Amino acid sequence: TRRRRHHDGVNSICDGFPTNPLPSETSATSIFCVDPNGCCNFTSVQAAVDAVNVTSSTRAVIWINTGIYFEKVIVPKTKPNITFQGQGYGSTGIVWNDTSNSSHGTFYSGSVQVFAANFVAKNISFMNVAPIPKPGEVGAQAVALRIAGDQAAFWGCGFFGAQDTLHDDRGRHYFKECYIQGSIDFIFGNAKSFYENCRIVSIATAV
Repeated sequence: TRRRRHHDGVNSICDGFPTNPLPSETSATSIFCVDPNGCCNFTSVQAAVDAVNVTSSTRAVIWINTGIYFEKVIVPKTKPNITFQGQGYGSTGIVWNDTSNSSHGTFYSGSVQVFAANFVAKNISFMNVAPIPKPGEVGAQAVALRIAGDQAAFWGCGFFGAQDTLHDDRGRHYFKECYIQGSIDFIFGNAKSFYENCRIVSIATAV
């Protein structure tokens, strides 16, 4: 839902914001809108996730406007069938900076952690901006996304980090036309996943 903000006839930053931002062919029972400037009902992705009904059998689309969202996001097991719809992985991103040391283990360092089934993400980036670890540094693993729910799909998404960027933990997942960047073990886990037309980029330096 869009919020309109006018004061004494002065145009606001929300003027021109689309009334219905989703494509007409989108099939969703629930639509949640996130915008960093307050033009939607939510200014954070986690707040929108929290508003989704528990154990819903219908899809909920969280439309995320252009911007960088500095927050740690968790999609619990009780909230399946959620879609994150960004505006392009170069313009919409969820960013945090936890490491194994700061979060009591690599598994919990993810900027975004998804435990629910049937999760979908489109045109959005997941980033961990913790410093690139030095050779031999202990506890510097820094996950951008942990996906632990079954049957997830990612279209046109970006995954940015250094050590342990993408934790493809468990389940069956599909990645299409994604950009995945890291330095050490930056795709890892026990999932059964298919990567189609993805770009995988190492930023490791020669030793």
